[in-house]
Amino acid sequence: MRRAVLVLLFGCLLLAGCSDSGSGSGGSILDAVKGSPSTAVSTTSPAGTGTRAAGIATPQPPGPLEQLLAFLPDTAETRRSVEMADFDRLRRAHGIQPPADPGNQAQKEAYLAALNTALRKGASGVFGGFASGLGPYASTATIERYLGYRRVDQDALAGAPPNTFEVVRGQFDPAAAERAISGCTREDCPIPVTRPQAQGVIYYRWGEDFEQRLRDRLTPPANDQLGRGGRIHVNEQMLLRTLGTPGMEQMLAVWKTGNGSLRQVEEVRLAARGLDRLGAHGGFLTNDTQDKGDGAAEITAAPPDRRAAVEAAWNPPAGAPLLAPYVYVAAGPGWENGTPYTYIILVHADSQAAQENAALLTRRIAETNSARTGKLWKDRVEGVETKVDGRVLEVKLKGATFGPDFLIARDPLLLHR
Repeated sequence: MRRAVLVLLFGCLLLAGCSDSGSGSGGSILDAVKGSPSTAVSTTSPAGTGTRAAGIATPQPPGPLEQLLAFLPDTAETRRSVEMADFDRLRRAHGIQPPADPGNQAQKEAYLAALNTALRKGASGVFGGFASGLGPYASTATIERYLGYRRVDQDALAGAPPNTFEVVRGQFDPAAAERAISGCTREDCPIPVTRPQAQGVIYYRWGEDFEQRLRDRLTPPANDQLGRGGRIHVNEQMLLRTLGTPGMEQMLAVWKTGNGSLRQVEEVRLAARGLDRLGAHGGFLTNDTQDKGDGAAEITAAPPDRRAAVEAAWNPPAGAPLLAPYVYVAAGPGWENGTPYTYIILVHADSQAAQENAALLTRRIAETNSARTGKLWKDRVEGVETKVDGRVLEVKLKGATFGPDFLIARDPLLLHR
């Protein structure tokens, strides 16, 4: 199930502090599962609506978004939907100072307001799951007071509800979390907690698998908008959350054994690596490519006043540019020198298709319309840069503020034959 497009308002932002590490770095917990460095040659697309770029890709260590994949189990649902956010990059890009005490309401509100101002300037698409503090409940949820939050840097949420997997990375105080959870009275924390163990790791469990208690929604220590406490493991560098016990056991097994993660799926790893290399503030990753034959549902669901535009976008006339097939795609927002960007990563079966799409995507931006607005894509893009790195095509859309919204909403910018 695809999540709805998330618009980040004042109450939808992260309740966490700023990192003291670089945007491409982050702790040592993944040292044993690092991927191989990139060694491919770059080429460029022909000039179309924007600029050209050239150069050789330099081998680099895995970035924070790629590293998060090591905690997410590889399933059909997680390959289809991964939502990622790099709040450290977002804060640094806009010079935001975090609250000294994330649990202080006044400091928290000032921090949320600063994040909201930054997001209004840039591209949309920085989103995450409930455990990150990101969502429409940030101003009322109190998880940062009970789970030892000191700083949140990145977040990833993968899968389809209710079988979702979330990993939040930053700094946490598990001893403080244990004190807060143990000291919470039944009156304040209505769902009793247990502490099961898997893979030698202790985690918190509230209620039965996927159990919803609407009367207990958004109550401490970690109940979400449907009153689900779920299962949570917290240590000094990360927090893991699922809604059911099998999911937590699977997540812990992936982490402790180093096997069965999305990071071991080359297409997914390459997509996240591309976002890291471009400095994206987050992204949406999926194998749900925009195949020309898959638009029937979007056409049928379109309101009458937009149906013609949607049908024209999914069924273009003869001669209109269509991309070569690709196997995986990611898109996310970024910010460079005071200008918003949308980044797109296309992973292909081979380098020939990637080379072909460098030119074709530039043409699609110049010649085709958005199904949602009916307007040319070029009207929302100030410039286009493309670079081919083996079978990966990296695209930078200068001035484009739509981020991954077009992927989540199935607007066929990347329509392929």
